[in-house]
Amino acid sequence: MKKTIPFLLQILVAGSLSANAEIQKPNIVVILADDMHWHHPGFNGGPVSTPNLDRLARKGTRMTQFYVHAVCSPTRAAFLTGRYPFRNGMEERSHGNDVAGMLTDERTLAEALQGAGYFTAIIGKWHLGNWYKRHLPMQRGFDYQYGLYGALIGYYTKCRERYYDWHRNEQVLREDGYSTELIGREFAKVVKAHNFDKPFFAYVPFNAVHGPDEAPPELLKKYRTLVEQRPGKQSPSKKEFDAKKYAMLESMDQAVGTMITALEERGVLDNTLLVFFNDNGGRKSNPPFRGGKGDTLEGGVRVPCIFHWPENVPANQSVDGIMHVVDLYPTLLGIGGGSLKQKLPIDGVDMWKTITGGKA
Repeated sequence: MKKTIPFLLQILVAGSLSANAEIQKPNIVVILADDMHWHHPGFNGGPVSTPNLDRLARKGTRMTQFYVHAVCSPTRAAFLTGRYPFRNGMEERSHGNDVAGMLTDERTLAEALQGAGYFTAIIGKWHLGNWYKRHLPMQRGFDYQYGLYGALIGYYTKCRERYYDWHRNEQVLREDGYSTELIGREFAKVVKAHNFDKPFFAYVPFNAVHGPDEAPPELLKKYRTLVEQRPGKQSPSKKEFDAKKYAMLESMDQAVGTMITALEERGVLDNTLLVFFNDNGGRKSNPPFRGGKGDTLEGGVRVPCIFHWPENVPANQSVDGIMHVVDLYPTLLGIGGGSLKQKLPIDGVDMWKTITGGKA
């Protein structure tokens, strides 16, 4: 009997620890910008007012050598599978009428986190197949879907070419408003309604600042004034391009602020890992680097990346260890307590010790 009691205690303690670990699983929120320029946000010394992204950078860790693919769909597929695009079927961007999509035998991060007990949501731009049902987000591990399947929609009309592309849970959603603002608000609604007895994984890929270049009028007016005050001669088209991109980025930052506020109001920000990165370099120039979107130069594939998780990720830290987008899959799955066992090999590696330790 003396031996039995300690053994039973060990079982009870182990069960208690296991239950506590389940409760303490962090929420995971991944925010993806689209075509953002390296030198535009405030945290990189840019001219755009981005107080919410600046806050994440100041109170979190910045990966200064974070690499992606030169265009959008390959980066998105690499993130969700932990595998290079030549493996997952997304070697090129998905065009409007393409019937192809990410290969259906790929296990996605959403599916893996579902298996670890997470509620999974995508709120924003999918761009990994929009023609067949088998390619859509709710067939790829997401419990909840909101936003656009393809790309290049009007920010107000939600149309691309002749097609209307705005959905909630695979149903067409007629909704007025600026898409960037709507994405932030939808995230807030999901957070407000969620039962936090279950952790959630939210993938929030904005379509900002990708074209068409449409910005909220009040912000566009602000940045048109700003670019007119810059020294030196610049063409009217350059000024207008910059003013629109600046305004679109500030709008996205405001939406990120809406997201942060929603997490704070539910009291879960401290137990939420927030990751922010960009899908590829911005169009045209990305000082101090050469090249931009579509180029395999630094300006096309090196992008800002931030990790924010109070008490778990060091604040105001920059890490120059090289990290690739495929590394997010095993890193986030490890944090969420998911299994890395799968039939297809993973190309990424878990970078958590580098992120938190500050060393390559």
